[in-house]
Amino acid sequence: MGPKKDGRIAKYSANHQLKTSARLPKSTDCELLNTDIDTRKKSTLRSCTTNPQENNTVDSKGICTEFPEENATCGSNRRHVSVHREITSIQSDILIFADRTDPEAVELTYSDMKCLEPEGYLKSPVINFCLQYLKKSRHRGDLYMFNTYFYSKLEEALSTPGDRDSQFSKLRRWWRNVDIFKKAYIILPINEKMHWSLIIVCMPTKEGDSGPVMLHLDSLGLHSSQKLFDTVARYLEAEWRHLQKDSSYDIPFSGMIWKRLSRNIKGEKVEMPHQCNEYDCGLIMLHYIDKFIQEAPERFTKGSLGMFGRKWFNHEEASQLREGVRARLFDLFQSAEEDDGPSEPEWHPGDHSEGEDKDADTVMAITLESE
Repeated sequence: MGPKKDGRIAKYSANHQLKTSARLPKSTDCELLNTDIDTRKKSTLRSCTTNPQENNTVDSKGICTEFPEENATCGSNRRHVSVHREITSIQSDILIFADRTDPEAVELTYSDMKCLEPEGYLKSPVINFCLQYLKKSRHRGDLYMFNTYFYSKLEEALSTPGDRDSQFSKLRRWWRNVDIFKKAYIILPINEKMHWSLIIVCMPTKEGDSGPVMLHLDSLGLHSSQKLFDTVARYLEAEWRHLQKDSSYDIPFSGMIWKRLSRNIKGEKVEMPHQCNEYDCGLIMLHYIDKFIQEAPERFTKGSLGMFGRKWFNHEEASQLREGVRARLFDLFQSAEEDDGPSEPEWHPGDHSEGEDKDADTVMAITLESE
């Protein structure tokens, strides 16, 4: 069976290989992290509930079986995103964003979307998808964004007995070929104790008289700011020591700041209103990241703290991201579904335990690229 004429993907045998590229429907012109839910409900996207009697677009498991019309738009002038697919089989429900050899690659399964149901706690695969989307759609080359797994790997490397330099050398693949000190901002999502918070490292200019500033944004105040600051500062110091070995390195800060970097790293906990529930912390963190990318100045100064006004922390707006993210992911998974009507697709998720060869499984690889 081959692909249908309308561009959808039909079922292939396990040994059938196909390479193709396609574009997301125009509905993806909508802002993923800035969706006006009321507008979308009035146009093409129907709200999803877990009660099939309330919404005939939802199956018995609460999964949406109807998607925005192909020509639907949401009035945004932002350029849409291209999707390039390499499909070895539709026997798997795994989507991989970016090169799977890249530590920043995002692997999603159909079941990962369950966390986007009402009152769901967002999991790393979904958040990392959103981070990849922001990287591609918010064109700011002056920042570097780690995925949700980096911080735990950093803690592991710093706490492992033995050769610290060797441990750190292995860790450096996470920011390969990137000079973090020459970026204006470093964004680190933090996931601890079933809660999400955010660290943003703000780098000074060469003319500045202060060192890096670490900001901590926590919508529930559950994470220890000092513990996070200590860990991230040790990371910056380790990378600083590594770069010190290169006598030709063009230092990005003033000589006095760079020479005594460990003494010039500061932490600042950003005061904010607490969220009103126990489950929206991941959405709120994504909202913070998106707002910061859009509004942060070229370089952060002490005066820039004023940007974090009360209007900046719109938790109700952040909660609405759930619908926008879910709609985008449904669009992507729909493209891998059989063209046999709206019945439940035959998904066969694999168990990717540590040590197994993931290449033996079939996947859909997707790279998000801005035109």
